[in-house]
Amino acid sequence: MLKVSTCFLIALFFIFCSEPMKDPRLPLKSYSKQELELIYKTDESLNDPDRACVDEYINEYQKKVFEHCEQSGYAKNIAGGCHHVADGWEVANIEAAFKHCKINRTYRKTK
Repeated sequence: MLKVSTCFLIALFFIFCSEPMKDPRLPLKSYSKQELELIYKTDESLNDPDRACVDEYINEYQKKVFEHCEQSGYAKNIAGGCHHVADGWEVANIEAAFKHCKINRTYRKTK
C-alpha cells in the first residue's frame, strides 16, 4: 500500500477542487484623442511617490490577470500565452491606477 503525505493530498485538493478566481480584467473603453493625450501626459509627469503607486497598482493587476489566465487557460492559443495577456498596458488600467492612487488627470493630486 502506498503512503501519501498529508501535504500532497492537500495540494491535490487545491489543484483539482478550488474554483478559479473571478476575472480581474478591466473592461476596455473608448477614449477621445484629447482624453488619451491627457492620460498619457499625466502618466509621463508623475512624481516619484505617484509613479511608485501607479506602478505597484499595475504590477498587482498584472499578477492577478496572469493568475486568472493560468487557472482559466484562455491564452492557450495566443503567442506568449498568459504573459502576453497579463502584460498589457491598456489605458483603462492606467486610469484605474490613477483613481486608486488619487491622481487627478489634470496633473494635480487630489486629497
